[in-house]
Formats: sequence, structure tokens, C-alpha cells
Amino acid sequence: MGQGHASILEKLFSSHHALKGDENKSVRDRFNARQFISWLQDVDDKYDRMKTCLLMRQQHEAAALNAVQRMEWQLKVQELDPAGHKSLCVNEVPSFYVPMVDVNDDFVLLPA
Repeated sequence: MGQGHASILEKLFSSHHALKGDENKSVRDRFNARQFISWLQDVDDKYDRMKTCLLMRQQHEAAALNAVQRMEWQLKVQELDPAGHKSLCVNEVPSFYVPMVDVNDDFVLLPA
């Protein structure tokens, strides 16, 4: 649990104890630290799942883009020199000419 979560917890419980004398409390005001930490963990898990889905989608898009660019490179090479490059395969295109997009997975995905 990070520093932000601890300060939220302190503020919440200090305001919760200030309202303790109020007899018109709703059910939502009745929770303990374990429930609150569980809610925070649920939020963290939700954003981890979202980050995983986002990364998988971006990696898939990067691979698809690379495949299309390699195919276009191959077709252009064959168009420019039809006799010399008939047998050029898409996988034989050097990655120097058609680089793969690097998908960065080192970022924090939490609400601000």
C-alpha cells in the first residue's frame, strides 16, 4: 500500500470518528480498515487488469503494423527491381529498414 493510500486512510478514519456521535449514520459509514484496504486492493487489481489488456492490444497493433510495413517494403522492392527480388520473403526484410515499434510496459496506470 502506497503513501497516498495511507493518507487517504488517515483522513477517512479521522472524519469517520468525528461523525461517530451522529445518530443518522448510513450503512456506507460503517466499515473497518480491512474493508477499506480490500477496496483499495480491488481498485489496484482493476487497473492492473486494464494495463495488461492495454499492453496486449498495443503489442498486437505493433506486430500488425510491422507485418503490413514489411509487406509494403517487399512489394516496393519487387516493383523497383522485378528481376532481382522475386524470391524475397517478408521475413527476409531486414529489421533495420522496417523496425518494430517498442511498446513500453514500464508505466503507472492509476487515476490521478
